[in-house]
Amino acid sequence: MAEALKLSEKRTAASIAALDSGKPEQIVEGFLGLWRYLLNTYDFAIGCSAVAVTVATNSPELLERSESIFETWQKVLTNKFVNAGLSQELAGNFATTLIAASEGAVVMSRSAKSIEPFERVAGQLAAQAKHLKTDML
Repeated sequence: MAEALKLSEKRTAASIAALDSGKPEQIVEGFLGLWRYLLNTYDFAIGCSAVAVTVATNSPELLERSESIFETWQKVLTNKFVNAGLSQELAGNFATTLIAASEGAVVMSRSAKSIEPFERVAGQLAAQAKHLKTDML
């Protein structure tokens, strides 16, 4: 299980790193697009392995692996937001918000077997991203 999580971490980090990062809203849309694709393609039968492990185990090794996944995603997203002009603090805060909100939206959409909860959250995150103050203004 730990090795599967490690592989998932690498693949997802690479997908996030490949996202368009000209503007914060492009990063958000790209990140959400990854989840939207998975939810729609797999008919809401797929979710985040890190979340599943986190809520289902007490294994210190697996919990550390899940934490590592979220930390990696946060670092990659934070760097992308900084490169798009956000301050380090704002970039880190918004990366955390993006991950936490999207994870919750994925869980809600899976349970409802509907993209609607995800799209509601995605709309809010996209609107917030458009109004983030960049240092490039």
